[in-house]
Amino acid sequence: MPTKNILPQELYVFLSFAGEDRHIAEQVLDFLTKARIRVFYDERMRSDANWDMTIEQALKDCSRMVLLLSSSSMPFKQEVHREWFYFARKNKPIHSLLIESVEGWELHSRFESGNYIPAHDDLERALDRLLADLKNLPPPEITDPVTQYRLDRIEEWSLPRYELDHRFVNLTLTWDRPEDKQLRYQPANEPPMRDLSEVLNKAKDHSALVLIGAPGSGKSTLLRRLQLDHSQDRIDDGGEEISFFVALNEHKGHEAPRKWLEDEWKKRYPLMPKLEKLLANGRMLLLLDALNEMQPRRGSYAELIAEWKTFVQQSVREGNRLVFSCRSRDIGAAQLGSKELPVPLIDVQPMNSDQMQDFLKAYSPEHHERIWKELKGSKQFDLFQTPYFLKLLCEQVGASGELPKGRAGLFTGFVRRVLDREKDGALFQAGALLSERDRNKLPGRDWRDEFDLPTNGKLIPKLSQLAFDMQKDGSEVSLDYDDACRMLSDEDAEKTLKAGVELNVLDEARDSIKFFHQSLQEYFAARLLATQPNAVLVRVEWAADKVPESLAETIAGLSDGDPLPPLEQTGWEETTLTAAAMAKDQAGFVRSLVPENLALAARIAASAEVKISEELKREIRQQLVNRTQDWTADLRARIAAGESLGLIGDPRFELRESVDGFYTRSMSALITCMLLLPPVVSQKSF
Repeated sequence: MPTKNILPQELYVFLSFAGEDRHIAEQVLDFLTKARIRVFYDERMRSDANWDMTIEQALKDCSRMVLLLSSSSMPFKQEVHREWFYFARKNKPIHSLLIESVEGWELHSRFESGNYIPAHDDLERALDRLLADLKNLPPPEITDPVTQYRLDRIEEWSLPRYELDHRFVNLTLTWDRPEDKQLRYQPANEPPMRDLSEVLNKAKDHSALVLIGAPGSGKSTLLRRLQLDHSQDRIDDGGEEISFFVALNEHKGHEAPRKWLEDEWKKRYPLMPKLEKLLANGRMLLLLDALNEMQPRRGSYAELIAEWKTFVQQSVREGNRLVFSCRSRDIGAAQLGSKELPVPLIDVQPMNSDQMQDFLKAYSPEHHERIWKELKGSKQFDLFQTPYFLKLLCEQVGASGELPKGRAGLFTGFVRRVLDREKDGALFQAGALLSERDRNKLPGRDWRDEFDLPTNGKLIPKLSQLAFDMQKDGSEVSLDYDDACRMLSDEDAEKTLKAGVELNVLDEARDSIKFFHQSLQEYFAARLLATQPNAVLVRVEWAADKVPESLAETIAGLSDGDPLPPLEQTGWEETTLTAAAMAKDQAGFVRSLVPENLALAARIAASAEVKISEELKREIRQQLVNRTQDWTADLRARIAAGESLGLIGDPRFELRESVDGFYTRSMSALITCMLLLPPVVSQKSF
């Protein structure tokens, strides 16, 4: 190989590669060394006690990096990612060699645009080009605040916990056509998309969108990934648009949306240009997560949605773009648009059967056949159609071999695993947070039942109390750190919060505390509710003359083609469903719910984790039938009863080979249609 291009001896290159590619790395090292280039090459075992400090120092000392791209090093190989991203943040040059054909694996987004030297077909020619690049590359420029901001966002969302697996994402763009009263929300005639960048390109004529998806479907991850990709694209093309990701559960409603966003921006990014100026110039892409989690401290949620609608209209006129996320189109999402400015909806579709099986093969290759056999046609099928819950399931089966039946068992297994993983940490030694008896349980011995956790120490009880109090206190999802300590009201409050963060149960950011996922908060709150049942928490009026807002008033407030929303719920429904599985007296728990929220009682009775008598189920079915035929009941209550009847069903009509919940949804649709007829349906039919 030619080596005539000789560089000064002071050039110091960091060679970054995955261990599986060491044979290629040695050839690169040999070539560069003969060219009289000083190279840092990791020759030691990574278990060496001094290895970490050695790497840290080399990353600081080296002025350039040669990075080997392969399926072993991409997209998030921990050690390799740490090395090249340090260089990216410091704006030091990275020279990438693609040493493997890109088939069946994925590059990190930074390198997808071809920002590399192809080396898998002709390594010798690639090394000559590498040497030329090393010789001619000018010294790096000082990073400006905007570029640094973008690099920081890329680093923030590149952590493994925020990784997005494109293979299992189905995004369907739903156009909002207010001029078409009958067919207002119609899916675009296009194949499913895999990320929001693709959606924005498809919907480039629309400046505001709402991402709709069930809990665990990956809405927040999709928004974070959009900011990561957008930041990288603007670094590459020099575009002026700047993205801003913000969780709306931090908006308490004291200030108008624009003022609140401006204050948050200034507090978080003081070196950046003012948000009011960026908005006025139309330079912002606002990524507004969890519309359904806003916490109005004044006025109603509907009034807060109206304020955001005004902000959307104004921001779009200024040339900005906005992407919201929300659990359901019924929770404010459909109210953000207008006839002049329609807001299309992006549906995160549940994984279908083929995707679920592919997911299981990818994440649990040893157990995928057994897991699929248990899931297919089961009551918990719908729960595991979301990546978040299915991945938790794979991890639990891989760790313990046990297959949980629902959320309570799923999250109990998760907490057991992370406690066992962190048990050697200082916070988890025998003491106030975990007793010696608690620690003895962690390897998986001596659990009293499938929902048991170590509760002699303060850690689990205090996390449960925190979750419950946050939900009770105005449906709090995010708390100021000091407020969280006061809410715990304990001398070990800070230790509890730190332990929760280390377990990935809590998330700490910018002096605030929240649970890492809303479903986790609901689970911990449910642990307390299971010991102190309170059916009043889910009480919903069902009689037409008692509902807070009449059917006529609700319909009057809808635009043409808007879906009829359900009766307003209390926010404790998911928590109560999870608590029922962990209650000592499951039958008593369910029975107490019947007079307060019949539809929820039926949903819980149908749960795979709840074991009650067939007699109690028959009583609930009969009351559901009565509700569907009771014309003094509000129509929304009758619809809810009909849908719940489809869930709890009748053993005589059970289809054990149902797939993708087809039977359940078909029964619900049939029963709901029957509600439009006079109450002459024979009760014996059920």
